[in-house]
Amino acid sequence: MYPGAIKHIQRKHPGIYERYSGNIKDIIENPDYVGNNPKEPNSVELIKVIDEHILIAIKLDPSGYLFLSSMYDMNNGPVKVEKRLKSGRLQPYMDLIG
Repeated sequence: MYPGAIKHIQRKHPGIYERYSGNIKDIIENPDYVGNNPKEPNSVELIKVIDEHILIAIKLDPSGYLFLSSMYDMNNGPVKVEKRLKSGRLQPYMDLIG
């Protein structure tokens, strides 16, 4: 993980990296929901419900390298997830892997 991404998370989302950095591997390998941000091409959002709805944003850079660009808790997570499921922006991960 790029040091710049860690600094970004620590600056923009205080306490999240320290609290959930040990969960990053599990969030990436076993998300509860997978989606995309229509404003961020070449990206994916992975959401895992731990004690909060934690979102990890992953981007693809021009050279083809995937990198974690952000991580934060979704304020009012259950409502946001439901809205994104209804709009098609998110899918339950288990539905995707069948």
